Amino acid sequence: MENQARIRVGIVGCGYQGGILAQTIARSDTLQLVACADPDTAAAGRVAAIGGNVVACASVEELLRGSDLDAVLIATSHDALYECALAAIQAGKHILAEKPIGMDEKEAAQLEEAVVRANVCFMSGYSFRYLAAWQKVRELLQAGAVG
Repeated sequence: MENQARIRVGIVGCGYQGGILAQTIARSDTLQLVACADPDTAAAGRVAAIGGNVVACASVEELLRGSDLDAVLIATSHDALYECALAAIQAGKHILAEKPIGMDEKEAAQLEEAVVRANVCFMSGYSFRYLAAWQKVRELLQAGAVG
């Protein structure tokens, strides 16, 4: 990814999964963690420390107002996923949200409509869906078959 800007990412939800996401971003050459948000400011501070020069926020609204982001990773409790995703979509950010994307079919449909209106990308994270494929890609890269 020479001569290309890294994708600026914010994490909403700084518990266990948010910490894992931050560690993954820290090892990435293509992503840069620039902000994180959690009402538990100590948790936000811990995740911010993983990325170095990262802004810790107390809310998704603060993160969206105060940070120059390309994408938002949402790792909140299930009952907060929809509201956080909707706020980020309405701010024009691309989203990776942990599952479920909503508490019911109505919330999922509303998110789909918002994504279409905002013309952003939205993906629901499922940690193991692509595990076998990525393991195969890694094996090919290590074997020098591609790259």
